[in-house]
Amino acid sequence: MTEDTVQFEEKRKVSAKVVLIPWDPDSTEHIERLYDQRVACGWNFDMIEKWRGMQREGKKAIYWIVLPEEDPTKDAKIAQHVSQWPEERNPIFDTATSLRGVPRVPSKSLSFVPVGHISLDSENRDPTLANEREHLYCIATFFISPILRSHGIGRAAMDTVESMAQEAPLLAKALALNTVAKEQFYDTEEWPAYGREPPKVC
Repeated sequence: MTEDTVQFEEKRKVSAKVVLIPWDPDSTEHIERLYDQRVACGWNFDMIEKWRGMQREGKKAIYWIVLPEEDPTKDAKIAQHVSQWPEERNPIFDTATSLRGVPRVPSKSLSFVPVGHISLDSENRDPTLANEREHLYCIATFFISPILRSHGIGRAAMDTVESMAQEAPLLAKALALNTVAKEQFYDTEEWPAYGREPPKVC
């Protein structure tokens, strides 16, 4: 793994090109959709049960990446997405009742088709990547629908998460990005040694 730490000294306002909606660890539909997307990603689909507990405890904050209503290409992009992943054609709803361990009121009537997901974590097995006391947080669990890459959606999600992290109550001083090292990713012998196929880029 590589750890790329992004330092920042002042807040940056970004133009939202995506909407981030909290993942609901107690919703069957949310759990199944995240599993489908992690399978498409190629790894960590076996971590969802653990993530459910971390999401409830506020140690992990997984968000769905959703195209905003004002995006004139929204319908076309979603059509592209579901053409590749037809099992994701049905929308899900905003039902998460907590985020970062703090109660929230979900809209419940808001339906959406997520085109990916991203998390902002306050805990990581590597303490150099996330330490809430030191206002260090980790961007992880990042996936964009493969057919929608190169549309700026991933960059918009990163910018939105970074902006959120700088706001209260987090007031992040630094963000770490947890990714697979290039050498490890392309090592055709290492993945089979773990009993896995080489993962797709996600």
